[in-house]
Amino acid sequence: MFCAALAACGGGPGTSGPPASAPSASTASPSPSGEPEGERLVLRWRRTGGVAGVGGPSAEAAFLKRLDPDGWPPADLAAPPRPYVPERTAVLAGEIGGDGADARPWPLGPLGDGVRAAGGVCTLAPTVKVPGTAPGIVWRSEGEVYSVRLRPLLPGESSCADLD
Repeated sequence: MFCAALAACGGGPGTSGPPASAPSASTASPSPSGEPEGERLVLRWRRTGGVAGVGGPSAEAAFLKRLDPDGWPPADLAAPPRPYVPERTAVLAGEIGGDGADARPWPLGPLGDGVRAAGGVCTLAPTVKVPGTAPGIVWRSEGEVYSVRLRPLLPGESSCADLD
């Protein structure tokens, strides 16, 4: 069975010969010193290609170009492109230590009243009401100091459980 599989790898019926850069017909090499006398069979499997599959260097560029909607015929587009505006945003809070002297007051519901999800305490809020935040900005909610990350809910997501 092993020989049949080897024969099918190249040179057998229905297969093409080895590439031009293939080693000589002899694929056996002498054993390194210190090992029993004999020969070893070395097999090398070569494959070319990129993101688009097996092909030359231009195959990847052509594949990536086909992904750009600007190159699609107008009949293929249901509507012109527009940014996604989520209705709700997940507020992922993590309690941090310190006195929070520079903490801002959190303007929405308590940050600690959410559910554990996606590495924090998650609450949902309407996107238009969520204040802007950035790394390094800390918030105070019900006497505790929090670091906050925002994550818009994507289509098909409706709760914090969908984030895990």
